[in-house]
Amino acid sequence: MKGILLDENNNLTATNGHLTMGNVTAQCAELLINSYKGEFKNAPHLGGGAKDFTAGNPNPYWVVETKRQLQENLTPAKSVKYVNGDILIDLI
Repeated sequence: MKGILLDENNNLTATNGHLTMGNVTAQCAELLINSYKGEFKNAPHLGGGAKDFTAGNPNPYWVVETKRQLQENLTPAKSVKYVNGDILIDLI
């Protein structure tokens, strides 16, 4: 998916006075997973809440729910896994 790229601090990037465009698929997935439900006012059901999940509040359905949300957000994933404290996502 093509869109406006953000830097590691989620600030807009610019090159020669123009917003930088590029592949934002991984960026969209990261934003969705790190957000909480209700943060996207146009889609309040979206939000992975990864910080809660990795902080010791495990939801047994988190992986399935996150994969479904990625699909709805047009960033489909082959797999979503939680291994040894790391979230691993294989985007299509």
